[in-house]
Formats: sequence, C-alpha cells, structure tokens
Amino acid sequence: MSDLIRREDAVEAFLPAGGLDYAHLSKKEIAAILRAFPAVQPEVKPLVWFEAELPSKGGGKFASEGYTIRRIEGLWLLDFAGTSKSAWRFSTLEVAKAAAQADYEARILAALKGETT
Repeated sequence: MSDLIRREDAVEAFLPAGGLDYAHLSKKEIAAILRAFPAVQPEVKPLVWFEAELPSKGGGKFASEGYTIRRIEGLWLLDFAGTSKSAWRFSTLEVAKAAAQADYEARILAALKGETT
C-alpha cells in the first residue's frame, strides 16, 4: 500500500514547508478542502512474467502472480489461481498477457476502498 497516495498526502504536498495549523479549522472545513483536490487514481504495477517450463511441442508455459498462460493446440490458454477459464483462449501470447493484466488490475482496484475511477 506504500505506492498509493492519499488525498491528504496530495494536499500536504502543496502546503508551505512546515505545513499549516489545522487547529482552527472544523472537520467540515477540512473535508471541504480535501474535496477540492481530485482523488488520486492508484496505478497497478504490470505483471512480471517468467517462463515456467521450457517450450515443448511448440508450446510454452508462462506464469505471474497466480496467472498461468500455456499453449495448447495453437491457442494460448489463460488460467488464474489454477482455475481454468475455458473462455480465456487467445490467438497470441501478447493478447493473453494483456487480458491477464486487465483482469489483475480490475481485481486490485475492486479491492480498494474509496474512490477509483
């Protein structure tokens, strides 16, 4: 979670050195100040793939963060956490990796509290 930036941190970045004294502000005034700054959309790091097995019979197996991509009968099949998704079949390795990245980002962002756009 250290990569996420909270609104409060974004506000602090614009304050003069030493900050400001918030003691005289009400919670309502502080909330209004924070609403004036847009929510910071967290950025999900890209998956880092590694070859899990040496290619055999024109195939290959690649893995990253619970995702596995393997080549069977000319198609690239994407699995997540050992669960085969029979609909997750792709014509190229690059497209399979892009689908895994999109799914990964959606899962991460769905798990976060607060505003995500």
